Amino acid sequence: MDISTLECYEKILLLPGKCYVTRKKVVISTLLGSCVSVCAYDALAGVVGMNHFLNSDEVMDMSKSCYTDNKGQFAISSTDLLLDSMLAAGARINSIRVKVFGGASLMEATSGKGTLFSIGKKNVECITNYLERNRIPIDARDLGGNRSRQIYYFSDTFEVLMKYSSESRRQPKVNAVRLLDNMAPRFRLSA
Repeated sequence: MDISTLECYEKILLLPGKCYVTRKKVVISTLLGSCVSVCAYDALAGVVGMNHFLNSDEVMDMSKSCYTDNKGQFAISSTDLLLDSMLAAGARINSIRVKVFGGASLMEATSGKGTLFSIGKKNVECITNYLERNRIPIDARDLGGNRSRQIYYFSDTFEVLMKYSSESRRQPKVNAVRLLDNMAPRFRLSA
């Protein structure tokens, strides 16, 4: 599978805080920095889905209305939404498998006592713990590091094509979407 095959697919651009589930032949794409995406599938039912969350749930008081209105932004609530949507589309929970990407440490704050926060690291810990606790098999993962990633999830083959950005966190982030320059696909925005 390579970028040249994109022309054969309906293209879906998944924005941060969103989730997309389908049975159709599509390629779902997103750009990840410290955010994480779970690419889930039930091969028997032919149902696939992907989320793109921004933060772990651990520091949020999820009972506050400002968070309940934005469930797609947080690791556990976003992944619950993804799995519930897949089950509603005909997937079976015992057949769902996942591939997980993102969680780069693009911004860290440090003090004399070490790291104060690392959004990417907390996102990775939160989602891997959630998936292990719920016994959802992780077939592939590319997590952490210090570079953003562009991923393309092919619904008919369950394959994920991933490209790293060329910049590290120590270099200026000039036009991080440059990954698309040579490909020029046209994506439909997800709802």
